[in-house]
Amino acid sequence: MIRLPLRPAAVWVLVPVKRLTRAKSRLAPVLDAEARAQLQLAMLADVLDTLSAVRAVDRIGVLSEDQAVRELAFSYDAEVIDGPAMAEGLNAAVAAGLAAIAPARPRMVAVFPADIP
Repeated sequence: MIRLPLRPAAVWVLVPVKRLTRAKSRLAPVLDAEARAQLQLAMLADVLDTLSAVRAVDRIGVLSEDQAVRELAFSYDAEVIDGPAMAEGLNAAVAAGLAAIAPARPRMVAVFPADIP
């Protein structure tokens, strides 16, 4: 959940994350659901590590409804944006994220996948 009041930030990065129960589904023939969820969380941690180190990034917003993802995001001081839009696909999730951070009046917003290798 976004913590209010939202701090002003010029540069935001939004990171949409699929439900962990649907994570890395193409790997289902070789990894069980728990292993795929853990892989998704590890990849997300790598993305958040990298984004947190970029001085040009003022705020990170993680779009997810999963509790484990939320906890990981909070550990990086990221904002968590949730809602039904995550189940409606990437475009709907990004639109919901943009609407949620609009009060911060971002100058620039980038969207990064949660599973960049």
